[in-house]
Amino acid sequence: MKRPKKVVSYTPVDTKKEVKVSKCSTCIEWESQKPSWNFSMMDRDGQWSWKNVSYGKWIEIVNKLQEFENLSWTQIKEKGSHQIEVYKIVKEARQRLTLLNQDDTDFVFSLRLTGKNRIFGILRSNVLNFVWWDPNHEICPSK
Repeated sequence: MKRPKKVVSYTPVDTKKEVKVSKCSTCIEWESQKPSWNFSMMDRDGQWSWKNVSYGKWIEIVNKLQEFENLSWTQIKEKGSHQIEVYKIVKEARQRLTLLNQDDTDFVFSLRLTGKNRIFGILRSNVLNFVWWDPNHEICPSK
């Protein structure tokens, strides 16, 4: 069964002929989608390195990520997670982004797990590319 298409009409400035453009009426915004995770950008050195995570903490993190997989990004954001403009994170984190060749991004995403525990990553569509483990809320401390 074909999906319905929304047709938008407009008249270009350089011609009198009307042009019809199809747009998908069922396109989904990333915030309404469920999250996916990517681990290839994980920082393996530095202050917020993933190598500093204990086995017990890993189990807690995975359990929380499994809970998040049942939610949409909108629901996750309602629990305290949010995007942050890069210029608002601490200088050391901005320098790490440069070293990781990720300084071309304008935003990082703070995924709140519990209290001060955060995963910082780069969100592309509905996929959060993990970069840092921030157990003490240091990358973008509350004011």
